[in-house]
Amino acid sequence: MWNDGVYIFKELDRISESDLERVSMILPEYRLEKVKKYKRDLDRKNCVIAYLLLTIALKREFNIEGRIAMDYGIHGKPYLKEYQDVCFNFSHCSQGVVCAVSINDIGVDIETIDEKRMFFSSDIFSPKELEFIVNSQKEDFFRLWVLKEATVKCTGIGLVYGSNYIEFLTPKDGTFCKDEFVYHLKKIGSMYLAVCSKYPVRYQMVTRKELLNI
Repeated sequence: MWNDGVYIFKELDRISESDLERVSMILPEYRLEKVKKYKRDLDRKNCVIAYLLLTIALKREFNIEGRIAMDYGIHGKPYLKEYQDVCFNFSHCSQGVVCAVSINDIGVDIETIDEKRMFFSSDIFSPKELEFIVNSQKEDFFRLWVLKEATVKCTGIGLVYGSNYIEFLTPKDGTFCKDEFVYHLKKIGSMYLAVCSKYPVRYQMVTRKELLNI
């Protein structure tokens, strides 16, 4: 049975500017232009690492090598121009970057558990969810957030219409099914990661050495 590959890198503080300059040489022009548009060093670093994780994932899961050409669909979902039967998704935060690959639609989200980033919006959370997270621990907020983000990134619909129509109540870490999707919720250090797909997942923690020697 197929298992989606979820590739995680969490050694951001071990990637130097010289490391980025060296590995940026293998990036295609369109990705370099995207990197240059970011103002924050962290965002530029994450943009480079996300692409590197994708190249690692494609090689290991599909035996696809070389520079990767991407484009974006009608709802802003990225896809591979030359391999449109392969699906992927990125996410990153202040402490980590993740890339998930699949043979079907997939969405992934990773967030640092940081109370300063909590917010309570009716565009994102349903009334029942808002009641739940207001009276819960901060980790419950991030559980809901990553699950909802992963869902809208998988379907593409929420990128246009919001995510308050998707409701999760008292989610627990691990794997569960909801509607037509399989969800995987995992805490990694002080981050929460969620995957929305149709299959089981296999987590791969990528080291600095692996990232820089692709």
